Amino acid sequence: MSSRFNPKLIGLQQKILREAVKFVPQTGFTNLTLLSVLEIYNKDLNVTDTIISEMFQRGFPVALVEFIVRDSNKHVQNKLIQKYEKESLFRMIQENEDNYLCGRYRLPEVKEVAVDSMTYKISYLNPFLDQWSSAVSLEYCPSNIPHTMLNLAQFIDTTAYVMERVENFVNFMEPIKEILNSRKMNPFIPTDDRKINNYHIKCSNNIAFMRTSIQGVPLSSGPHIGERSFSFPWFIKRAKVGALYSLSMTSVLGDTSTYKNESKNLIKSVADRLF
Repeated sequence: MSSRFNPKLIGLQQKILREAVKFVPQTGFTNLTLLSVLEIYNKDLNVTDTIISEMFQRGFPVALVEFIVRDSNKHVQNKLIQKYEKESLFRMIQENEDNYLCGRYRLPEVKEVAVDSMTYKISYLNPFLDQWSSAVSLEYCPSNIPHTMLNLAQFIDTTAYVMERVENFVNFMEPIKEILNSRKMNPFIPTDDRKINNYHIKCSNNIAFMRTSIQGVPLSSGPHIGERSFSFPWFIKRAKVGALYSLSMTSVLGDTSTYKNESKNLIKSVADRLF
C-alpha cells in the first residue's frame, strides 16, 4: 500500500516529519532523528517498521529534507504575497501619495522582490544550515533529483511570478500618474466617497482614480505570447532567479558572519546587476 493513496498514512507521515524538524539541529538529516521522534511519540503514534517503510519509500532523511524545503517555499510565498500583493502596493502609494505623484517616492523594484525572496528563504532555513550540506547531498542523489527540481521550480516560479506582478503594476501606474499630474482628466476622477474594497477606508480622488484605472488589468502572464510564440523574458527572469538562488545557497553555507550578513550583501549586489 502506497502512502500516496492512504490519507491516514499521509497524516501520520506529516506528523512525524513535523516533530522531526525539532531534532534536526542536533541529529541532522539521519535516521537517528526518526528514532528520536519515535522514542518520544511511539506510544501515541503506534508506528511499526512496515508502516515506516511504506511512508518513507525513498528513505526518511530525504523525506525530512523535502518536507523542510516545501515548508520554506510556502513561507516565502506567503511573505512575498503579503508584502507585494496589489492591495499592499496601493497602501504604499496611499501612505506616500503626494511624494509618489511628484516623483519623490518610488514603488518597489523587481530586484527588491528577488532579494526579499532569497532573504526569507535563508531566514527560514537558518536553524538547519549547519546540517544543510548533508541535505544537499541527499537532494542530489539520482533518485531524488526529480523531486528536488520540482521543489526548486516551485520556489523560482513563485519568486518570478511576484516579480512580474510588481513590475507590471509599476509600469501600468506610470501613465496613470502622468494623467493625474496633468489634471486633464480631473472631471472624471471618482469622489472621496469611494471605499477601499473590504477595508472601508476613505481614499483621495487620486487613489480612487488609480484603483478604477487598473481594475481588471492582468498583472501576470504565461510562457507564451499568442498561440505559437514563447515569451523569452518569462524564461529569462526564471533563469536569473535560479542563478541568484544557487549563488545564495552556495554563499550562505560557507558564511560565518553574524546573521549571514556577508551573504545578504552579496545577494543584493548580484541582484542589482541581474535585474
